[in-house]
Amino acid sequence: MADGEARVIVAGGDGTVRSAASGLIGSEAVLGIIPTGTANLFARNLGIRAPRTVQALDAALRHALAADPTPQDVGLLSWRGTDLRPRTDVFLAVAGMGEDAAIVAETDEALKARTGWPAYLLRGAARLCSPLHTLGMRVDDGPELELPAWSVLIGSAPRIPLGIRVFPHVRTDSGDLELLRAAPQSLRDWASIGWHGLIRRPQRARALHYDCTLSVELRARSPLLLQADGDLLGRAAQVRAEVSPAQLLVAT
Repeated sequence: MADGEARVIVAGGDGTVRSAASGLIGSEAVLGIIPTGTANLFARNLGIRAPRTVQALDAALRHALAADPTPQDVGLLSWRGTDLRPRTDVFLAVAGMGEDAAIVAETDEALKARTGWPAYLLRGAARLCSPLHTLGMRVDDGPELELPAWSVLIGSAPRIPLGIRVFPHVRTDSGDLELLRAAPQSLRDWASIGWHGLIRRPQRARALHYDCTLSVELRARSPLLLQADGDLLGRAAQVRAEVSPAQLLVAT
């Protein structure tokens, strides 16, 4: 590494990486990642693989210490919970409000340890018939619209496990976010989402609605669960998400 360059090496999953990144935003310190979590979404999108052997772990550490840094975007969350106290958090891959966050809440660590990221699918299947929520949504400086949603996802990284490009118009360094409102109203809609997910073109599913944005504001009639990179944050009544471009240096 360059003389005098501070470098922070983190071994863990998306939550651990997110926590470390929150303290490095806007600094000249470089974040090195050794992914050892369940989904490793941020590392996966940067092409950083989880080590499976001792030799691979040694190679991953050497890479984290020596690789050139690249600037990556950070998603910023400003939200208010049931007590209306203002809170702030960051995300590097995806934030979600609604049923996807409820799935995160219901997926226990023991199940994740046994099955890995498919644990979320196992828990999610039980929530497919959950009723839609009505959310006030404002994209950038547009008008607020009240729209139905099973869940609202805000992505700053395109891919999830299996290489599915859930957010087709965004990258970890693209300088914007992609908003996905999922509003399936029938089993046919879920079948369409599943099929287009299998062929890796989820954006063509008719119940998925996309917008590219620099910021989005969400307002729930009653507080809904909120998650960031798989970490449950709590119940939120109001959420604002915005992108902070090129504010995190990562060894890639």
